[in-house]
Amino acid sequence: MHRDRLPGGNKAIMINVNTIKIHADDLETPARFVAERIQGYINEGKQVLWLISGGSCINVAVQARKLLDGTLKPDVLTVSLVDERFGPVGHNDSNAEKLLQAGFNTDNLSFHPVLTGNTIEETATAYSRYLDHVAEKRAIVIGLFGMGADAHTSGLLPNNHVMDSEKKVACYTGPDFERITTTPKYIASIDEARSEEHTSELQSH
Repeated sequence: MHRDRLPGGNKAIMINVNTIKIHADDLETPARFVAERIQGYINEGKQVLWLISGGSCINVAVQARKLLDGTLKPDVLTVSLVDERFGPVGHNDSNAEKLLQAGFNTDNLSFHPVLTGNTIEETATAYSRYLDHVAEKRAIVIGLFGMGADAHTSGLLPNNHVMDSEKKVACYTGPDFERITTTPKYIASIDEARSEEHTSELQSH
């Protein structure tokens, strides 16, 4: 086990993770691992919220979905996002849209997109309330995170101003997009978080 560093300018949040090294172009290993973790909880009779990031995670998520048991039900597995690029619902740079365009199968599960057509502040607040609702249901939360070339994860680009946020979800304007992201505080609270790039990481509480 080691401590992973989330970049944030002059500050960093440290979380404990177990590391499994994989090749960046190996989809099967992380996909099978994620699918087995999700299926295991479902087989135990638990509800699962699976949070997916964009970028390199999308293809892993598509492959993992193919490996899940065909007996899924919408009240058992819900899929949503670690972070989202703000804009109109279904815009081309949306992480949700890219996931669907890559072939992610939403049959027999509940898919909860972040974008609602409201302002960025209203959208972030609504998603935070949704995560509160999930917590009240005591669902297991599994996060699939990517790791950018600048070492950022989720929507937490370097030098953002939301690293110390006490909220579950925050929004800010990045150099490329307006972003809605889960915060370090929320990421540290989820049941399992794995990062896909040159290494795969799992955090368990």
